[in-house]
Amino acid sequence: MSESSAARKIIHIVSSLKVGGAERFVIDLCQIQQKEGHKPAIFSLGASDDELVTESRSKNIPTYTVSRKRGWRFLKAYYLLRRASVIHVHSPHALKLLSPLLPLLSSRKIIYTRHGARSLSSKRWKMLHQFSRSYVSAVTFVSEEGRDIFVSEHKWTGMPVEVIDNGIDTDAMKSREAVRQTGRLRIGSVGRMVALKGQIHLLETLAAMSPDQRTGFDIHFYGDGPCREELTAYATQNLPDVPVTFHGMVSDREQIYNNIDVLCVTSETEGLSLAMIEAMSFERALLATNVGGNPRLVEPDINGILFEYGDKHALADALLKMAADRRRTMQMGQAGRQKVISQFSLRATSDRFEALYR
Repeated sequence: MSESSAARKIIHIVSSLKVGGAERFVIDLCQIQQKEGHKPAIFSLGASDDELVTESRSKNIPTYTVSRKRGWRFLKAYYLLRRASVIHVHSPHALKLLSPLLPLLSSRKIIYTRHGARSLSSKRWKMLHQFSRSYVSAVTFVSEEGRDIFVSEHKWTGMPVEVIDNGIDTDAMKSREAVRQTGRLRIGSVGRMVALKGQIHLLETLAAMSPDQRTGFDIHFYGDGPCREELTAYATQNLPDVPVTFHGMVSDREQIYNNIDVLCVTSETEGLSLAMIEAMSFERALLATNVGGNPRLVEPDINGILFEYGDKHALADALLKMAADRRRTMQMGQAGRQKVISQFSLRATSDRFEALYR
C-alpha cells in the first residue's frame, strides 16, 4: 500500500442500523475498506438492538451505538470521532448530531453523503447546512437528481460535489434459484414501509385486476415501517385470493432475492436504489417507477420495465407482460446481472471515496 493510501481510521456515521439500502451499503463498504488495509468503524445513532448491529459486528466491523441521554451522546461521539482521520457522514440527521462538534474536529477529513433525493428546504435544515459547510471536505450523492436538488437549495461551492454510484460485491451475491417458469410469478417489494415508497400502489393495482389475472401473482413484502398496518389491512380486505406475505425485517439477502422472481419498486422518489442493484445481481428483473436514479438502472425491455409513479394501468400491464413471458423475464434478470458487474462494482465505488479521503 502506498503512502498516499496508508491505513486510515474511518468512522461511518449512520442514522440507524435498521435494514435499509444506505445501512447495507455502509456495511459492505466497510468490508471492502478492511480488505484494503483501512480500519473502518460504524457509529449508529439508532438503537443497540437494530437488526444490522449484530450483522455488522459479526463481520468484525467495530460498531457503536449512542446513548439516548443528550450529554452522553456528545461525549461519546467526541470520544470516538477524535480518534478518526476520516469521518464519513451518511445522513442529514447524523450531520445534525455532529454539528456542535464540528469546530473540535476541523483537522479531520469530513465526507457527507446524501443517499436520498428528498428536499431539505426548511429554515432549520438550511441553517444546519450553512453552518456545516465550512467543515465538510466533500459532499457526494447517489443520483444526479439528489445532487441537483441539494445544490439548488444549499449552493455549496468550492469543494468536491460528486455523484458516486452505490456498488455491491457481485461475487457474494449470486442467484441460487431460477425464475419460476410455471405457477404464480413471485413479486417482491424490499424497503421501508413509508408513504413515499408507494407500496400501496402495488396492492391497488392487483385489486383492480380481474380474479383470473390476480391468480397469476404471489406478493412478498420485506421490510417494516409505519405503513405496514395499512398495507396488511388492505391486502386482507381486498386481496383474499392473492398470497401476500409480510416477512418483516430480513437481513439475509439470499433469502430475499431467491424467494422472488421480480423486484417491484413503486417509490415516488429514489436515489440509486441498493435493493434494485442487489436484485439485478441475483438475476431478478425490475419493475420500477421512472424517478430519481431508477432510469440509470433499468434499461426498458432489456433488464426491466419503467412506469410513471402512480400509473397503476402501466404497472398492471407490466406485471401481466412479465407473468405471460417467463422466458423473457428470466432473460431480463440475466441482463441485469451483467449490467451490475460492468457498472456497479463496490471496488470502483470504494476507489472513488478513497480519492476523496486523500
